[in-house]
Amino acid sequence: MAREVAVPVELEEMEVERRTPMRRALHLLRRHPLGIFGLVVIVTLVVSAIFAEQIAPYDPAAIEFDQLQSPTLAHPFGTDRLGRDVFSRVVMGSRVSMVVGMISIIIGVTGAAALGILSGFLGGRIDNLIQRAMDVLLAFPGLVLLLAIVSVLGNPDATFREFLSDKTPIPEGSFLGIPKFLDALIVSVAIAIGIVAGVTRIVRGAVLSEKQNVYIEAARAMGASDFRIMARHILPNVFALVVVLASILLPVAILAEAALTFLGLGLPEPIPSWGADLGGRNREAAQLGFWWPVFFPGLALSLVVLGFNMMGDALRDIGDPRLRGSGGPGGGGGGFGS
Repeated sequence: MAREVAVPVELEEMEVERRTPMRRALHLLRRHPLGIFGLVVIVTLVVSAIFAEQIAPYDPAAIEFDQLQSPTLAHPFGTDRLGRDVFSRVVMGSRVSMVVGMISIIIGVTGAAALGILSGFLGGRIDNLIQRAMDVLLAFPGLVLLLAIVSVLGNPDATFREFLSDKTPIPEGSFLGIPKFLDALIVSVAIAIGIVAGVTRIVRGAVLSEKQNVYIEAARAMGASDFRIMARHILPNVFALVVVLASILLPVAILAEAALTFLGLGLPEPIPSWGADLGGRNREAAQLGFWWPVFFPGLALSLVVLGFNMMGDALRDIGDPRLRGSGGPGGGGGGFGS
């Protein structure tokens, strides 16, 4: 019996020893090729956002070239209806999209995770109050809700805007290379509010399942407080879910900002935005056959959304133990750390 048990353990140890970092990377590439594509897109976006000033050859807001020049070596993506370099605007737009998306996700997913944990673990009146508030948010179509929130929070005389301007160190001018940063922050907060309801519901469902486990009862029997149980036991067990939700919702936040700006209620000029470049005078030029001012911002937006979705699917498959070892296209036999 001892020999029969020792053989598979020994083989398993030999297999682990043979798994070099290169073999693990190749294994991941074979199991999740679309996830690798998403990772490449995300890395490109991050690099473009960080080094936007060094990559962009011209000032994205400068009106100093002939209008609607077709793509050339001097202007790889051509110029737009106002005579601005499209390539520079696409590069700087990546920073704006990344910053707005990250702020939205940090605020929205963090707040939703806290509400979901409180609602699912405490139950009772707190659960009922939180869920009825989420019902109110979910009763509105997503875009309509965003338009309403931006209209209220973005009003120049709004109390929220005055509070941010007067009571916080948030600058109204340029910050992180983004002109009118306060306007970008208000749009980010509006998008964060729009994604809270859905994430709260998902996290609450996971918490309802986790709190039925025996280790929660054991922690209670040892005298642990509700806050300690939520912080030390519930949160670590739903954290992977929260990360996956954040990776999936980040492109949604970027797309929401582009939609709001396209409709004229998002980021104001002179903030370079993919949504702004898709509308206005560039849209009129595209109808006349000048396709490049809208094609390249639209391509960048599409690739970013696709890349994040592919990466989110790969992270979900890697983090789901039910899919490990399966031979299907969605499930991998390992992960980043396998």
